[in-house]
Amino acid sequence: MFICLFIVRVPIRRVCVKRFAKLLPIALIFVVFAGLAGCGGSSKKATPVPATLSTITVGAGASTVNLGQTLNMTAIATYSDKTTSNVTTSATWQTSDPTIAIIDSKGLLSAAGPNTGTITVTATVGNTSGFMDIKVQTSGSSPGAATLTQIVVTPVNPLDSPTSVAKGQTQQFAASGIYSDGSQADLTRGVVWSTGDSSIATITQTGNATGIGIGSTTVIATLGSISGSAPLSVSSASLSSISIACDPVNLTIEINGQATFSVTGIYSDGTAQDLTAVATYSSADSTIAAFKSPAPNANVAAGVAAGTVNISAKVGTLSDTETLTVLPATLTALSITPETASIAKGTTQQFSLTGIYSDGSSGPLTGGVSWSSSAPSIALIDQTTGLAQGIAASATPVTIQAQYGGLSATAELTVRAATLSSILVTPAMPTVGMGGSVQFTASGVFSDNTTQDLSSVVQWSSSAPSVASINSVGVASVSTSATPGQTTVITAQYLGVSGLTTLTAARVTLTGINVLPASPVVPTRSRVQFTAMGVYSDGSTAPLSGVRWTTSSPSRAMINRQGLARTKWRTGAVVVCARFRGITGSTTMTITSSTLTSVTISPVNPTIAVGTTQQFALTGTYGDGTTIDVTPGAYWTTSNWRDVVVGRYGLVFGRAVGQATITANYKSLSDQTLMTVSAATLTGITVNPPTPTVVLGGVQQFTATGSFSDGSTQDITSLVQWSSSAPTTAVVNKLGVASSTSIGSATISATFKGQTGTAVLNVN
Repeated sequence: MFICLFIVRVPIRRVCVKRFAKLLPIALIFVVFAGLAGCGGSSKKATPVPATLSTITVGAGASTVNLGQTLNMTAIATYSDKTTSNVTTSATWQTSDPTIAIIDSKGLLSAAGPNTGTITVTATVGNTSGFMDIKVQTSGSSPGAATLTQIVVTPVNPLDSPTSVAKGQTQQFAASGIYSDGSQADLTRGVVWSTGDSSIATITQTGNATGIGIGSTTVIATLGSISGSAPLSVSSASLSSISIACDPVNLTIEINGQATFSVTGIYSDGTAQDLTAVATYSSADSTIAAFKSPAPNANVAAGVAAGTVNISAKVGTLSDTETLTVLPATLTALSITPETASIAKGTTQQFSLTGIYSDGSSGPLTGGVSWSSSAPSIALIDQTTGLAQGIAASATPVTIQAQYGGLSATAELTVRAATLSSILVTPAMPTVGMGGSVQFTASGVFSDNTTQDLSSVVQWSSSAPSVASINSVGVASVSTSATPGQTTVITAQYLGVSGLTTLTAARVTLTGINVLPASPVVPTRSRVQFTAMGVYSDGSTAPLSGVRWTTSSPSRAMINRQGLARTKWRTGAVVVCARFRGITGSTTMTITSSTLTSVTISPVNPTIAVGTTQQFALTGTYGDGTTIDVTPGAYWTTSNWRDVVVGRYGLVFGRAVGQATITANYKSLSDQTLMTVSAATLTGITVNPPTPTVVLGGVQQFTATGSFSDGSTQDITSLVQWSSSAPTTAVVNKLGVASSTSIGSATISATFKGQTGTAVLNVN
C-alpha cells in the first residue's frame, strides 16, 4: 500500500492580507500592553496568540479506485507553529463530480457512479482547503479499496412494518453498502433509485418514495451490478386533515422568545405522518410574531411585540391555526449550556442557548442564533447549530460565543490531546426476538481514561445484515426471517478504532402490546407521552420502536410517531392504539370536561444552594375531585430573574443568593410559592445504590445526593459529572445510568463543585 499526499497551494498575497487582518487587532492590543508595561503598568505575560491554520494535506491509501468501491480519505492540518492535527472528521468534504463519486462527513469516498473519470476531492476547514485527485475506473487493481458486495435498503422511521404508506404519503428510504472488508457505507445519494411499479409508487434520486396508486411494489437501489430492495405497500387512504402543535404547549412566549411549531397529517385510514418539514408557516401579524429563520428553523416563530396572533400551517389545500400569545416580558440575558466543557481532539460538543426574560421565565433559542469560536484553529463551531468540533489540543480554553437579540453569552471549551483508545458498544451481547429492535450506544475511551458518547459519529455496521441490519444512529432491527440462534457482529468504527459486540436472534415472538400509561385522565391543551411495551412468548417485556400510533379521534387528540399525544380543546374519550407487526394494543385516554377549580404548586417554599436546581410541579383540581398534573401547560415566572430563573416546565435554577416568588399561571388560575437560594456550600456527595451487582449486559441507575453546610440535602443527579474508573467494565452516561461491558468491578464517581462521591458496580 502506498500513500498519496497533495498539499494545497494558496496565493501568498491573499493569505498575507487575511492573516494581517486577523492579527492586526491582536498586535495593537499587544503594543498597548507593552506600552503600559513600559510606563510601570502590569508586568503579566501577554496571552499567547493561537496558532493559525496554514495548509491542509489530503491523503488516501490509493489514487485509483474501482467503480462500486470505497476509499478512506484523510485530512491533516498544519498550523503556523508547525504543529499538525488530524481534521478528517471535522473537515467539510466534497467531490468535484457526484455522478462519479460521493464522500461522507467522515472522509469515506464511495465510487457510486454511474460515471467514471478523475475527480478532485476537497477537504475544507474554515477558509483553508486541501485537494487530491482520485481516478475512478471500471476495473483494475486498486490497493486499499474494498469491493461492494451487497446493498441493504431500509425505510427511515417507517410508520408500519412491513412498510406501508397512504396514497399521497411519502417514505424516505436509505441504502447501505456492505463491502468485502466488512465495512458499511451510506450510499443513499449514490445509488440509482427505482420502484418495481411506478404506477403504485415513485421515488426520487434521494430515496424519497411517494405513494400514487393502490397496491404493493418494491423500492430498488442499484449501483453497478449490485442491487438491494425493500417492500412498499400503498393504501387508498388520503390526507384528510392536518393539526398544528406548539412548543411550548401553553402557546405563550416573550418578546424575542421563540415558539417551535410542528404539523401532523391525519389520513383517512387513521394513520398519522409528521409533515413539519413540508408545511408552510405564516403569522397573521408579523409585528407581533414572525417567522424569520430559514430551514431547518423555518417552523420557529419569534415574539416581536406584546399581543395575540394567529399562526397558520398549510399543506396543499389543508390548513390549521393556533393562537400565540406574546407577553410584554423582554429578553434580559442569555445562557449557554454547558458553561464549560472538555472534549478530545477530533470529537464534538453540542452547545445550546437559553433566553432569560424580565419576568424570570426562560426558554430555548434556536432560530436566528449566531455562534462563533475565538480560536477556530483549535475548535470550530457551526454558526447555526452550535455544534463544536475539536481541531487541535490546547491548554488554553476556547471561548464559544452565542449572539441573539442584541445580547451575547460565552462558554469555555477545552480541547484535550487525548487520543481514542477503544470503543465500547453497549448493550453487550444482547439477545433480541425476531422482528425486534435494540438501540446500541458507542462509548469512546480515551488515553486519559475519560469517556465520551460517540454514538452519533461512529460508522455502524452489521456483519450479517440478513440477520439484523443497523442504521446510522445505532438502531439494529432483527429480521423476521432470521433463524433463532443466528448471530451478527455489530461494529462501531471511528478514527480508525473499532468496537464490537454480538447480537443473537432469539426464538421468542411478540404476542401482545401494552400501552402505557393505562387509562390516563388529562386536561385539554396538554401532552401525554405514551410507550408501547412488547409482550413476548417467554413472558418478557421490552419497549418497542417503529410503532404505528393512531387515535380514534384526531379532532380531540393527535399523536406522533414517537407516541407523544397532544390534546385539543374538545373533551371526551379517545382510544390510543399502537400497532407493530400485526399486533395491536390500546388504552383509553379521557380528556376531562370537568371544571378546573384550583391549581397548587409543590413543593412549598423550598431552599436550594447557588448553582443547583429545583423541579416544581403544578397540580390542577377539578370539580369532580380529579387531580391532574398540569405542569407542562403552565406559564412559569419569577419575581427576581437575577437570582432565580425558571424554565418552561417548572425547573428552577439558583443563579445567586436571594429570594424570588415563583408563579405558575394555568388558564385563568395561578398559584405562588417562595423560592430561597442560600449561600450553603456542598460538603459531600452520596451515590446510591452503594454496591449494586448486575449481570453482563445489564444496566444500573445511580443517583447522587448532595449534603450542604446548612444541613440540607438535594438530589443533584443531573448536575454532577459521572465517570467510571474502569470503562472496559462499565461506562456511565451523564444521567447516571451505567452499562456493563465486561465482567469485573468499576468505581462509579459523581463529581460536583469540588466534591466527589463513589459507588462500586460489580458485573457478573
